[in-house]
Amino acid sequence: MSTFADKIDGDLKVACGNLAHDLGAAGGYKDGQDACKAAVRAIGDAKAKLGASVKVTLDVSEPHCGLDVNVYADALLIAMRR
Repeated sequence: MSTFADKIDGDLKVACGNLAHDLGAAGGYKDGQDACKAAVRAIGDAKAKLGASVKVTLDVSEPHCGLDVNVYADALLIAMRR
């Protein structure tokens, strides 16, 4: 469980840290919580600069494989013919 928690923390540190940096925040982050707090602050700072009427949304979706199954089948057929 500890290994899983460490992985999640590392992933959050990278994702939130990148978001914070993309929005102009500087510095390094000791962990995921620190990076996510910096991202929240950076979003707030960006909204303040853009004005009260701006709306910020984050559209996130799960990654998915876009490989066409027929490509695999065709490659298999070619390999079997050789």
